[in-house]
Amino acid sequence: MKKSNLKIIYLSLISILILTILILIPINQNKKFYSESYQTKNVNKQLTTYDSYNIVFFKKDCPYCKAGLNKVKALSKKNKNIPTLFIDVESETGIELTKIYNVQKAFSIVKVRDQKSEILLYAEKENNKIKPNMQNIYSSFKET
Repeated sequence: MKKSNLKIIYLSLISILILTILILIPINQNKKFYSESYQTKNVNKQLTTYDSYNIVFFKKDCPYCKAGLNKVKALSKKNKNIPTLFIDVESETGIELTKIYNVQKAFSIVKVRDQKSEILLYAEKENNKIKPNMQNIYSSFKET
């Protein structure tokens, strides 16, 4: 073999190795799950390993979601004890999970503690202004 062919093969193998390593690095650091690509079976299987978790639903063009989602994300980063999954309600997984948990509004948090779920809205309209519902956001990250 020519030296240039060996070099191409060597670089190809290195590239494949690097890509494989990057793919295998866990994305869910700090027990946080960000998804659209999760399949519903995998999400349910992953979440059932925890006694407490949150599923935060959102929709890209939802003004209520825009008002409260950054506050929810900020609090989820601070609270490492409760795994939090962010799901677009328009994704395949989102459609399935909204049916499973009976979610009616895109700006919802499903708070699950000891296999009991509660739906909390993370935004509200007050005096014709949409704002984060901080009481519900804080409540969703309490361990009980």
